Amino acid sequence: MSKIKDITELTEHKEQALSVIENFLDGLINDSSEDEKDRVSARKKADLICYWLKDYINFLSSEKDFTPKKLKRYKRGEIVKVHLGFRIGSEEGGLHYAVVLDTNNSLSSPTLTVVPLTSVKKGKDLDKLPKGNIYLGNELYNSLQNKIDILIKKAVEELDGCIAEMDKFDQYPQSDKTDDDFRSKKENEIHERMNEIDKTITLLLKSQIETEKMERGSIALTRQIVTVSKLRIYDPKSSYDVLSGIKLSDVNLDKIDKEIMCNYTKN
Repeated sequence: MSKIKDITELTEHKEQALSVIENFLDGLINDSSEDEKDRVSARKKADLICYWLKDYINFLSSEKDFTPKKLKRYKRGEIVKVHLGFRIGSEEGGLHYAVVLDTNNSLSSPTLTVVPLTSVKKGKDLDKLPKGNIYLGNELYNSLQNKIDILIKKAVEELDGCIAEMDKFDQYPQSDKTDDDFRSKKENEIHERMNEIDKTITLLLKSQIETEKMERGSIALTRQIVTVSKLRIYDPKSSYDVLSGIKLSDVNLDKIDKEIMCNYTKN
């Protein structure tokens, strides 16, 4: 185990690290390559590193108070949106949809194992995908669109029910409506209905925004399986989040299983 540095040593180490980071970023930002693509690539990398540093610090700051039990239970095949961090080479990084692989992930478990997903790029030949890449079709987009349709129907039904409850209240005898206990009870019931409508509409709007940003075709990257801290999960964290209830079909899960078996086990 390495020796714990004292304050003076840590301060010196910090200054060295910050100097390395600053010099490297300055080199990327001021890249003078003749090829414009190289210059753009360098600046993009500098931007990504800045994002990564801020995100990493945010994760570290949240780590002390993080409790996985406050999150929903994640089941095999469910879709999550997870921050994979800043990666190198051909490693998949950044914010991605992913498929949960764990067959029995407990609420207290601080980690989750997933297969990252990527969108189908324009001009991609789906018949010539690299080994380990599984085309999932439009299932993710369609599942979320179906959830939106269900939420619209639910919102309409809840609103109709609330209106009916208010109409019913107007029909009660005046003596009932002036009774404080009776009136308070009915007002609370209507208030609770309105809160449920508000939750449904909020989730509906968030889901619509998500589908607008989503590409229709998805590819599972089975050679990029990764175990991540649940701190990295952006959605869903509860049953009221956009991706809650969005799950891959057994058919596509079987495709992923088969590819994993082929690549990581002896035949």
